[in-house]
Amino acid sequence: RDHHAAYIDWAEYERNQMLLAANAYGRAGGQKSGRGGRALLAGMLTCGRCGRGLAVAYAGAPPGRPTYCCDRPNLMLGLPRCLSFGGSRVDAAIASEILRVVEPMAIEAALEAERMHREGEAERRRVAELDLQQSEYDASLAERRYAACDPENRLIAAQLEKHWEAALRRVEACRARLAATDTPDPTAPMPDFEG
Repeated sequence: RDHHAAYIDWAEYERNQMLLAANAYGRAGGQKSGRGGRALLAGMLTCGRCGRGLAVAYAGAPPGRPTYCCDRPNLMLGLPRCLSFGGSRVDAAIASEILRVVEPMAIEAALEAERMHREGEAERRRVAELDLQQSEYDASLAERRYAACDPENRLIAAQLEKHWEAALRRVEACRARLAATDTPDPTAPMPDFEG
C-alpha cells in the first residue's frame, strides 16, 4: 500500500516536471509561458516563417498596445525581421470567440451558483428558526421556574427573574436574526439566463 502511494507521488512529480520543462523559456519547439503584460496570446504564437515564438512588445502610453513580432533572427543574426502585427484586434477576436464558446458553461455555472446560494440561505433560515425555537423553550422554562418559586425566597426569585429576562432578550435577538434572514420564496423561478 505504501509502495502504491509512493508510485502515485512519483508519477505526480514526473508530470509536474514535464509541465515545468514544457513551459521553460527559450526552449525550441516547446510551449512558452506568458511573461506578463496584457497581451492575450503571449507565449502561444509562433512565426509562420521561421517557427520561433513571437515576442510581445507594447507601444504607446501605459498599459500600451500589444504588438506581436518575430525579431529573433534580427537580434541573433542581424537578418531582417520575419513579421510584426498589432495585437489589439487579434486579442479582441480571440477573446470574443472564447466568450462565445464558454457562454453555455457560464450560464450553467450561474444557475448552479444561484441554486447553491438559495440552499445556503434556506439552511441559514432553518438554523435561525431552530435557534428561535430553543430560545422560546428556554424562556418558557425560565418563566415556569420563576412562577413556581416561593415568593418568600426573594434571592432565588430575583435570580430566576434575571434568567427569565435574559431568556426573553435572547428570544428577541433570535427573532431579529430570523427576520434578517428572510429571503424570497425558494419556489420562486430561477432567473432566465438563456433568454
